[in-house]
Amino acid sequence: MDIKELGFTKKELQDRVVDQIVERHLESIESGLDRRIQEVIKEKIDAAVVVVADKHLGGGFAKMIEDFVVQETNQWGEKKGKTMTFIEHIMSRAENYMKEEVDSSGRSPDECRRSGNSWYGSKTTRAAHLVHQHLHYRIEEAMKGVLKNANDSFAEGLEEAIKLKLDELRKQIGVKVNVGR
Repeated sequence: MDIKELGFTKKELQDRVVDQIVERHLESIESGLDRRIQEVIKEKIDAAVVVVADKHLGGGFAKMIEDFVVQETNQWGEKKGKTMTFIEHIMSRAENYMKEEVDSSGRSPDECRRSGNSWYGSKTTRAAHLVHQHLHYRIEEAMKGVLKNANDSFAEGLEEAIKLKLDELRKQIGVKVNVGR
C-alpha cells in the first residue's frame, strides 16, 4: 500500500509521526521539567543581573539590588500588597511569565486579543510550550537526518543494482563496438 493511497503526503506523515513522538515525550517529562526550568531561569536571571550591574555600576550594585524594595500600588499610588526585594519581584514576574497559559502558538489571551484573534481557552503553560517547540525542532531535525541517510543508502543501492543489471543485459545482448582505423 502506498502513502498516497492512505491520503497523506510524505511530509504530512512525517509531521504526524514527529507530533506523536513529541506529545508522548512531553507528557512524561513536563512536571519535573517545569520545576527544573524555573530553577535554571532563576539562576540565570540572578547571574545576569549581577554581571550587568557589576560591569556598569561597580561591585556595590549587588548590595544596592539586595536592599532595593518594590511596593505595589493601586491606581492612586496608595500602597497595597506586600513589599518585595527587587530580585524577588523580578523572579515573581519571570515565574508568572513561564506559568502563563498560552495557546498552541505560544500567545497569551492578551496577545490574542491585541492581534484581533479569538482566544479559545488555555492550551498549556508557556514553559511547556517552549519545551514542546524545542523538542519538536530537535526531533524533526533528527528525523530529517535519518531520512536523508536512508534515502542516500537507498539511492546508492538502487544505483548499484541498476549498474549490475545493465552490465548483465549488455553481456546477454553481446553488442560490441569496434572503432575502425
